[in-house]
Amino acid sequence: MLNVNYPGAKTRQLSLRAEQVPQVRQSLDRYRQVKETLEAISELNQQLLRMDRDESRHKEREV
Repeated sequence: MLNVNYPGAKTRQLSLRAEQVPQVRQSLDRYRQVKETLEAISELNQQLLRMDRDESRHKEREV
């Protein structure tokens, strides 16, 4: 049984055949890896935006 959650929607349950389970597990592992990577990229982008904001403020004070 695979439970699939969509934001703002109902949880769906899908029945899996035994031979599908390894592939689904592998796909879920890849999904988690991609999600972690995207979260790390997002965090880096936020840091860069903060640095850019701070640099802009510093330049404004010099003028």
